Amino acid sequence: MGKKKQQQSGDSATEQQPSSIAYFKATKKHPQIPNTSTLKTAKVFWPLSLFMRYHEKEDFEAMVDFAVGPNSAIQPTHQEFVLGDGPQAYNFAIDKFDTDPEGQELRAAADQAGDEWLRENERAVAKIHDQSVKFSRWREILADPNYQEKRREVFDCYYSTSTDFTTQRVKTAMDHTAFMVLDRFKDRGEINDVGRGREMSVKFVLEECALFAHMALKYGFHFIAYPSDCPAAVEVTKEVFVDSDPRGRGKNLLQWLRVGFRHPKPQQRTSNAPEPEPLLQLVHDPSLEELVGDADNLKFPSQGSSSRASASGIARQQPSPGSSSGSSSDEENELPPALQAYQALLIQQINSFTQTLMETGVLDQVSSGKLINSLGKSLISGSPPNEGFRFQPGRPRTPPPKDSDFVPQS
Repeated sequence: MGKKKQQQSGDSATEQQPSSIAYFKATKKHPQIPNTSTLKTAKVFWPLSLFMRYHEKEDFEAMVDFAVGPNSAIQPTHQEFVLGDGPQAYNFAIDKFDTDPEGQELRAAADQAGDEWLRENERAVAKIHDQSVKFSRWREILADPNYQEKRREVFDCYYSTSTDFTTQRVKTAMDHTAFMVLDRFKDRGEINDVGRGREMSVKFVLEECALFAHMALKYGFHFIAYPSDCPAAVEVTKEVFVDSDPRGRGKNLLQWLRVGFRHPKPQQRTSNAPEPEPLLQLVHDPSLEELVGDADNLKFPSQGSSSRASASGIARQQPSPGSSSGSSSDEENELPPALQAYQALLIQQINSFTQTLMETGVLDQVSSGKLINSLGKSLISGSPPNEGFRFQPGRPRTPPPKDSDFVPQS
């Protein structure tokens, strides 16, 4: 009896699916996603941004589950997460003209922002620690002499007066990404001096790119995983500061992996809950009764046959008002068992197919209604269902939000 009671309790429990699911997303620049065998031996670096929705709450936890969960192909010891709180000092300095972005005041403010981020994402960060995956703060990176050396190299190249092609290419790429970062602040109305904003945004990008090159060369990270397309600054960092490493350490390192997110429509149902309304319903329409054909002409639509079923071949006709439910006419219009099964199978397939298209955002409600009628006409009757029955869409469904591209900010 105890087992039965426990089973009933389990059946009535609410089933909750995740609100966000992370995955590696193919792009035009990077159409190839590494397979499982490659990821098993690869090292993956995850830079984390402050004030970006994809590195907060549900999306960030989904990314952590994807990276370190039981189904992940990446080894825990082959990964590292780095919180990009330190470079925020440059963003804070945009409107603080008398404050050194590399001084103690703004670095402390950046650390404080990182502390707040850790509190808000405590559960996801705990999963990282539970799997013995390394998690670093920016102040730890700054204390590494190897990073400071790479940082000087990147900054010196950008601020060099040389006119050679490589130097100019680095400047162009860094400026391009810096202006993308600056636009984000401008859209928020947080910039009073564009010149100061550009200067701080460039230093923000340089410090980040120095980190990427440092992590690749010192620890051998093959991939950098981030929820956006690879910016120009990272591309040139890989080519100039990693691939061309004089000691030959940069081969096959710092390849970009875009992280994508799916946001399934929330569904909470129990075993006792009513079934959701189907996307396709076959309903009786009294206004079409005069077009009902002769039930004796009913033929089962065999494969390859061009014959069409009559009204009673689409569904059993409902009795008209005032008639007896047990009349002989009703018996004549009874749908044969074989055709009942055929009809049910087709409607089930149409429901499933249309629901998939709507949930993935391919169709809206209006388009789904048109598709439902089109499929119903061609698959079940072979012509418009005008013999007393018609198709109508069920409950409206709202497509999930689509992924948006964001400017990386670590």
